[in-house]
Amino acid sequence: LPAPSVNLPQQPATECTIQAPTEKLETLSVDLAERSYPIYIGKGILSNCEEASTILRKHIKGKSCMVVTNTTVGPLYLQQVVDALSLDGTLRVETVVLPDGEQYKTLETMNLIFDALLE
Repeated sequence: LPAPSVNLPQQPATECTIQAPTEKLETLSVDLAERSYPIYIGKGILSNCEEASTILRKHIKGKSCMVVTNTTVGPLYLQQVVDALSLDGTLRVETVVLPDGEQYKTLETMNLIFDALLE
């Protein structure tokens, strides 16, 4: 299993913009009692840093977080997520990029994430 790449907190990119809110934002609720969570659906949510920041930050209680992604999804969305989380400069954001594929959804991979969290 290849080691994950772990990046230090990043500064918002210059393409991060403040725009009008997404016209139609839908929220689906996954009801799992105390593990329930929302899924947000809308065109261009991540391209609007202010809106994405508001949506993401309300689910983070602490002063730091780690975004875990893979080599397929990361190049598409990781920077936008980091930019939104880092928008006001008060949240420490770390990232881990894992290999893509079902074969990496293992306890060994989970241990790599735990190791990155401890660094």
